[in-house]
Formats: sequence, structure tokens, C-alpha cells
Amino acid sequence: MEGITAAGIRLNSGVILFVVGLVLMVAALLLGSFVSPELSSTGFSELMAASSNMEKVAFFFFAFGFPAGLVIVALGARLIGNGRVTLVSAALGSLVALSALLTPLLFGRETGGYYFGIGGVTIMISAVTALWFWGQIRTRIPSAATSAWDLVAAGGVCLAVAAWNLCGAAAMPSFLLFPEQSIALRTRPFAVGQLKSVMAMLVLGWICLALAAYQGARFLKARDS
Repeated sequence: MEGITAAGIRLNSGVILFVVGLVLMVAALLLGSFVSPELSSTGFSELMAASSNMEKVAFFFFAFGFPAGLVIVALGARLIGNGRVTLVSAALGSLVALSALLTPLLFGRETGGYYFGIGGVTIMISAVTALWFWGQIRTRIPSAATSAWDLVAAGGVCLAVAAWNLCGAAAMPSFLLFPEQSIALRTRPFAVGQLKSVMAMLVLGWICLALAAYQGARFLKARDS
């Protein structure tokens, strides 16, 4: 991939995309601190009805800047890794970035039905299947690469546990999606504990995956040197 040379630094399109995506993510996080007070006082519906077009643009940038930036970072990393950004990968990335908007349009905003149940069972089956094949692969990779592979499994387990506790926070036993029931049963302290567990598992899971990628890159560098 040809790059652009400026001030003695060679930048290819993958690096540029990666940086652009990172800037979008940081900008969305910073913008959230400005949008949060108004959302907390007026709510989403009232904010959309009373705000100017510029304020609406700012809100939607806050809502979708982070996922869009993350997708752009992933596409940039793909280019850095000598991959290609195809129309299909860009389209799938766009769907992921807009998932918070598109998913309710496809599956509705109701809490009933089989959506969450099917999703939860799918996560469980996928997690067990991944761990089954992870164990088989682990016996066939070089010993120097097993620590990175172990971190992949640890990260996946943490993300699955986060999904389990998130389900419990939204429905039984915390009932955050059912505020009247949550108030009647006084589940808020338990719900807060579950959500803190979700955050802890998400943080730990992504740290494990980041370390796995780092150790995997070190292994490949040592192997090729």
C-alpha cells in the first residue's frame, strides 16, 4: 500500500484511517460530557423536539461517533495488516456502527418476545463451542504462543460473563427494563452491583484481548527474526 511521506514519516492509508477513527472515538467521548447534563434534565424525546439542528447533529455524533470510529480503526488496522477494505467489509462496518438505530427498527422496542432469549442462548452455545475448539487448537500451537492463546480464552470468558450479568440487570433479578417492578422489589442496589460487575468483566476481557494481541505480535516478530 503506497503511503504519503511528510516530515520524514511515512503514513499509509491504514495508519491514516486508524488515527481518524481514534480521533472520532475521543471526540465522541468528550462531546458526551457536554450532552449529558441536557439529556439528564430533559430526556431524549424532549431534547430532540426542542433542540436546534446543530444540537441534534451533536447528539447523533455523540451517539454514533464512538462505534463509527471503532469500525474505522478496525478497517485501518486491516489495511495495516496488508488486508483490503472491500465494499462488503465497509457495509458490514456501517451496519455495526448504526446498530443502536437499526436494531430497534428491525426487532422493535418491546421487551417481550424471544429476541433476548434467543440471543442469550446463542451466546452460550457460541462461547462453549469456541472454548471447545480453543482447547483443541491449544495442543497444536507452539508453546511460546500458548500464553497469548490463553489470554484470548480468558477475554472471551470475561465477555460472556459480562453478557450474563447484563441480562440479569436488564431482566430478572434486577428488572431495570421494568422500573415499576424494580422499585417495588427494591432491586436498585443489586442492579448497581451487577452493572459494576459488567463493567469489571468488560474491562478485564478487553485487557486480556489486548494483551493477547500484543503477545501474539511479539511471538511472530521473534519467530520471523
